[in-house]
Amino acid sequence: MKLSSELAEAEVNPNCCPGKWQQSICRGNTEFTLKFFGNAILLYNQALDQALHDFKSTSLKSPDQAISQVLIAQFNLADSYIALEEYDRACDYYIAALDYLIKISQFDLSPTDSYMSAVMHAFGHAKMLWADFLKKHGNKVNHSRLGEFHQAANILCNKEIQIAVRH
Repeated sequence: MKLSSELAEAEVNPNCCPGKWQQSICRGNTEFTLKFFGNAILLYNQALDQALHDFKSTSLKSPDQAISQVLIAQFNLADSYIALEEYDRACDYYIAALDYLIKISQFDLSPTDSYMSAVMHAFGHAKMLWADFLKKHGNKVNHSRLGEFHQAANILCNKEIQIAVRH
C-alpha cells in the first residue's frame, strides 16, 4: 500500500529510510511473503507502535508520511488477518484506521491545509481498500462491522464537507 510518493520511494529503496518503522515493515513484508503471518503480524504491530510513537515529530516534517506510516501498518495487519481468513480481525484494522483519522483530524498539531489534506487523502485510500475488501470478502463480514465502518466514514465525510465549505 502506497499512500505517499515519499513513502513509496522508501519502500522501493530501504536504504533511503533505514528507520525502525521501515525495518519492521520490510521484515514484516518478508514474513508475509513466506506465509509466516503470525511473525508478520508481530512485525507490523511493531511498525504501528513506532509510527504512533513518532507521529507528532514526523507530522511536523511531513503530515503525509506520518499518516501513511500509521495506516500502512494498519492495512498490512488487515492483510495478514485476511490471509488467515480472520475477516472480523481484518475489519478491526480498517475501522481503527478511520478512527485514527478522526482522532488526528481533531488534533491541533498543524492547522494547515496540508495537514487536513493529508488526512483526507488517507481517507480516500482507506475507502478504496475497504471497497476492495468488501468486494472479495463482504459475504464473510459481520453486518455490525459494516455499520461501524460506515459510521466512522460518515464522520470523515462530514469533515471533508466542512473543509470544502471553508474554501
